[in-house]
Amino acid sequence: MHALARKRLGEFARGVTFIERDFTTADWRDGLGMFDAVISIQAVHELRHKRYATTLHRQVLELLHPEGLYMMCDHYYGEGGMGNDQLYMSLTEQQESLNSAGYYVTGGFIKAGRAFYAAVPARLQ
Repeated sequence: MHALARKRLGEFARGVTFIERDFTTADWRDGLGMFDAVISIQAVHELRHKRYATTLHRQVLELLHPEGLYMMCDHYYGEGGMGNDQLYMSLTEQQESLNSAGYYVTGGFIKAGRAFYAAVPARLQ
């Protein structure tokens, strides 16, 4: 995915630091510091069960600056989406997971079997 991102970013890739971590491990955040924004594209379901999603969202929240932005896109379970309700969350479950983790969802949309959310720390509301 990093190679694809570098190619698509072209000259802009020089200003990007690509970091590879396994977010299924407890120490994946070690040494990363704080971020203005975190973007997750089709990665949450890689936790292999939806029950782990809220924990991941909370971990991301700890990496965000106080006025940071979390953008999350993933497949969803239900009509127009995926069929595995253990791996993929419904649209309602996705939003509830973000809210439970401490986010306020500011916007979102659905396209091609994926849901995209923009969220900020709930403490900003």
